[in-house]
Amino acid sequence: MGLDDFGHLAVAEIVLFIPIFLLAQVAIFRHGLARKSAWLFLTLFALTRIIGSACRVAGENQTYGETLNTVATVMINAGFVALIHALLSLLSRVNDSMPTDFRVSPNGFRLIHVALLVAIILGIIRGVKVGKADSIQDASDSEGLSKAGSILTLLAFIAMCGDMIVAAFRRNLIKTGERRVLVAAMAAAPFVLIRTIYSLVGAFSPVDSAFGLVDPSVWARAFMAVAEEFIASTIIVVVGLFLRTLEKDQPDHSREEVPMA
Repeated sequence: MGLDDFGHLAVAEIVLFIPIFLLAQVAIFRHGLARKSAWLFLTLFALTRIIGSACRVAGENQTYGETLNTVATVMINAGFVALIHALLSLLSRVNDSMPTDFRVSPNGFRLIHVALLVAIILGIIRGVKVGKADSIQDASDSEGLSKAGSILTLLAFIAMCGDMIVAAFRRNLIKTGERRVLVAAMAAAPFVLIRTIYSLVGAFSPVDSAFGLVDPSVWARAFMAVAEEFIASTIIVVVGLFLRTLEKDQPDHSREEVPMA
């Protein structure tokens, strides 16, 4: 039996995200231990897309279809948050390159990370419930988890954009070599926003609607989720490939004098 539309989309995702995964490994190799978290999260994100898509394709086999579709659903729910983690890590790197007195408090970044972690947990729980649902009504019972996770993700994204705006106003205080990281984060943000809206609309729509999780539109997913994720992840991995590596003995920018206006 041939693949359905979502099966073909899953094959396309595998083709798209395997290069992202491999290039993320190159970025990790290039940067030091303390500077590679963005590409570690990107690696995790790419893995969720590759594994989830592979399970979607293999799920066409009815023998193990339920289990594989459950795994695929979990990957869809939890994977996207890893992409936001990668973007947040880029902003954290930008923040660390500024003088101490002008940085956003690290506690702010930690709070966003915690919110995203909770969103991942909620997404996993909902994915398991939807994957094992025997009917649309059973899947509808997990709507509260979906709504809570989507709202947390949106709030985390808004807070992250606030940090991005602060960094943009203080761009003259950012190391010259690190300013391209901010540019990359700002370039990826609109695509992440569209993907976030897709999740939010899906959470508040009936589960069997075009944006629902049970029977969504393949075109909506392709152009509001997969395309956005691929473009954003490409931007993040490319900046990692061409960004100057920071040497261990490089002076700490936070100790430099702040230019007077």
